[in-house]
Amino acid sequence: MSIFILSDLIQAILYLVLAVVAYIDQRTYRIPNIAIVTIVILAVAHATIGAEIYPVSALFLFLALSLLPIMMGCILGRAVYFGGGDIKLMGVCALFIPPDDVGKFVIGIGLLSILHRWVFRKNPIPFAPAIATAFFLIKTFGSSTLCML
Repeated sequence: MSIFILSDLIQAILYLVLAVVAYIDQRTYRIPNIAIVTIVILAVAHATIGAEIYPVSALFLFLALSLLPIMMGCILGRAVYFGGGDIKLMGVCALFIPPDDVGKFVIGIGLLSILHRWVFRKNPIPFAPAIATAFFLIKTFGSSTLCML
């Protein structure tokens, strides 16, 4: 099998996993750990066939997002809840995103979350639909698409 066919198959499975996770999070406000493990396995498979993954992007995003609730809590003077599943999902998605595009990915998630809040009038906001959509847009159409939001 060609490397391109395997890479496309991995990407299609990744999109399917993200769609399921977005649906589950929309309904239950939970992101199953099995989905995170599945995406990590897909990243390893992707690297095994010779395609590039970006562990630096994932590490940066994990560290930055882990500190975000603490910083926001200090600024606002109250507890800020940002689910661990959301942080893990963004981090494992960053394995597939070049370091130059991580900032655009995060901004896209923010903009899509605001749009989701405005359309569905839900509070708290399930972030997985925004994460999945931003990931799909950046991987399919390039990082410039998120700038058009």
